[in-house]
Amino acid sequence: MPRVTLSPLETYEFSWRLPVRTTDLNHADHLSARALVGMLDEAYTRFIRHLDLGHLGLGAPHVSSINADLQVNYLGEGKLHDDLCIEIGIRGISTRSFRAHYRVNAGERPIAIAEIGVVCFDYVAKKSAPLPEVFINAVSEV
Repeated sequence: MPRVTLSPLETYEFSWRLPVRTTDLNHADHLSARALVGMLDEAYTRFIRHLDLGHLGLGAPHVSSINADLQVNYLGEGKLHDDLCIEIGIRGISTRSFRAHYRVNAGERPIAIAEIGVVCFDYVAKKSAPLPEVFINAVSEV
């Protein structure tokens, strides 16, 4: 079966730290896939908050982001009490979407790299929408 192979970015615009908690472990006693995806979402939420774009997140009324796809390359095991550094870089901005790139490390030990395709979504109209200019400007200034 062919694998998706991601490459880390040279630079990331934002980082957030999260510990691996007991509830983040799977039956093999390391960071579960479910917990990792939740941590990526938490770091993304912190990034949007850092940009000061409001509660929904993209700086315009009724619009927010919706994940269209997700790829993860696991590089190592996250262990209980590891202090994870989750880095985020935004690339591939188009009129309605962008790619969020992630690198997750525990100290110098790589845990995962991931990429999420994100679409701007109008929750009132229930359809994709153009990315707000305020979001594009905020990301370009980071």
